[in-house]
Amino acid sequence: MKRIFIFLFSIIFLNHAYSQNLDTLFIKFDDKNIIQKYNSKENYVYYLLKNSGNNGQFYFKKNNKSDVIKPKNVFSITDILRNNKFYSGKNNLIKLDDWELWEYFEDIKVFMVKNNDCIYKLESYYVIE
Repeated sequence: MKRIFIFLFSIIFLNHAYSQNLDTLFIKFDDKNIIQKYNSKENYVYYLLKNSGNNGQFYFKKNNKSDVIKPKNVFSITDILRNNKFYSGKNNLIKLDDWELWEYFEDIKVFMVKNNDCIYKLESYYVIE
């Protein structure tokens, strides 16, 4: 009975540890594809993606600087968006589908890396205009 309990506990623990790695994404700030804006009314910084705004508006809201260990893998937003499910329009290359972006990022912990040392936690939002 003790072995079964230890076995089940280890499976649950390993599964939880593995899933934490899969739901965290570090993206590199890229001013060619990411537009930084400031909301002066509510006093926060947010980031828009170029070619978005097709069916609503997807954006990342910047939280405070995070005390996260330096990431091993930092991805460019271009590499992430190469997946065609994010595009709509002629030849699936014209506009980003904001709803699809939000569905993808809503359950992922997203961190933005600037200048290889500043790491900010981001929250994803989708608003209908």
